[in-house]
Amino acid sequence: MKNINKIIICVLVSSILLQPITTFAFEKKETIISSLNHNGTTNKVVVNNHLLNFEQKEIEDETVLKSIMNLNGNEKFNLEGNKLTWYSKGRDIYYQGKTEMENPIKINIKYYLNGKEMTPKKMLGKSGKIDIKINLENNEFNSDYNLHTPFVVTLGTSISNKNNYNIEVSNGSVVDTGNNSMVVALASPGLYNDLKIAELEKLNEISINYSTNSFSLNNIYFVATPKLLEKVDVNKINQLNTLVNSINTISKNMDKLELGSNTLVSSLGELKNGTNKVKQGAYELNKELNNLKKGIEMLDKGTFNLNQGLVYMYEQVSSLNKMIIDMGITDETINNLNTLKVTDENLYNIKNIYFSYGLKDLNEDNINNLSLGESEKLELIKAKRFYEEKTDLVELASSNYPAIKSFSNLITYTSKLKDLEYGLKSAIDGSSELSLGFTTLKSGTCKLVEGSSQLFEGANQLDKGTDAFMDGAKTLNLGMEALNKQGIKVLNNYAKTIDDYLLKSKKLVKLSKNYIGFASDNANSTIFIYKVKSAK
Repeated sequence: MKNINKIIICVLVSSILLQPITTFAFEKKETIISSLNHNGTTNKVVVNNHLLNFEQKEIEDETVLKSIMNLNGNEKFNLEGNKLTWYSKGRDIYYQGKTEMENPIKINIKYYLNGKEMTPKKMLGKSGKIDIKINLENNEFNSDYNLHTPFVVTLGTSISNKNNYNIEVSNGSVVDTGNNSMVVALASPGLYNDLKIAELEKLNEISINYSTNSFSLNNIYFVATPKLLEKVDVNKINQLNTLVNSINTISKNMDKLELGSNTLVSSLGELKNGTNKVKQGAYELNKELNNLKKGIEMLDKGTFNLNQGLVYMYEQVSSLNKMIIDMGITDETINNLNTLKVTDENLYNIKNIYFSYGLKDLNEDNINNLSLGESEKLELIKAKRFYEEKTDLVELASSNYPAIKSFSNLITYTSKLKDLEYGLKSAIDGSSELSLGFTTLKSGTCKLVEGSSQLFEGANQLDKGTDAFMDGAKTLNLGMEALNKQGIKVLNNYAKTIDDYLLKSKKLVKLSKNYIGFASDNANSTIFIYKVKSAK
């Protein structure tokens, strides 16, 4: 069971490590690790920072962390206010600190046994229908954009198949690995509130349901990142603005054309003038419709770009499955995993020193009396202090280290992982109506062009004789009203909807790109890891 937990956290973290990194004066990776109580309230928060590839010089960092500790070396630092100066020796620096800041994603968890809410401890060993309801709230709201920073949250846990069956999860997948079932799900809290697409509402919560003969709870992990949208090309979204503007122009000209037609019917004294307006309006309409016809090909290609903000998240989740199935491990993935392995290996070595020397039963005076060199004694004292002050962190890293070290072998055992695309399927379906509208636009544009040409020709015929003009004007007016109401105005409503999504999509991409840290304002990447403790 512990090995399954290691697999889950390794897969979740490695998927996030694939995200792109922005360029600052130096590279800084920020990992926020939160220990949660069973109900999701925060028990403890620590922040690990990794400063990459420095020369031997002073490095100025920025932080609001307290109780800062160098995790991987003996580089000295000086903290004045929020300015943190490191005296680099030309190696990567790993340091940790504490903060009382609230996480941007608030997690609320409720447990039910046979429909009755209970605590996990009271449910231990009992049988029945289990419902675990997880509600996620995005508190990272930008009042200038009136939108939430777009976080994507991945959940992972394991459930033993020995006493549990009929395991289901919303927005995710359950993979039976034999003795255990791996449960992985996806959420994007706040996205429904921003886009108001009904299908996205389910991405604010995750439900795990199953039947049990003897309840117990394994660790539940959450990994969150705000960086999944930052690669979206805003210029591609901007290309669709031209098409939206063309539709708006068509709608305005069609309103003018309809008004001109009404004038023809009601004002016979201005027959000639009205005819000229109709001809001019028909000419403008035909010209704009031809421009629209040319833009349809771009629209077909641009539909994907319009939905790219949502589809990109979908593709990121799909890439995890593709990585496992195709074994497409890249150099970047290996480098990131090696970086994580170095951190855990250092903490793993601290634990080995602590127990191999029996430091638990020695105080610092005892250590100083050992027949060792001064530097060796100092290392033993540092190992004893660090282990006893950071036992949970050392134990967690030590337990993760073998799993990360053998990650390539573990990939083989997780090759049957099913698609995670289902978690975002409903979000993509929410934009399908727009694609359907574009298909209707494509098939109807040729008819509109033909109709506008006929409209222009009809205006010419009206200009030739006043006797036949009245009947023609009435027919023309009826057709124009129908064209405007059933065609142009419908297209214009689609254009307004598209324009709204275009604007929000660009703002969401910008919010993702502009997120530069939780406990600082200069992080290239930020990952939030939450752990809900087990109950057994």
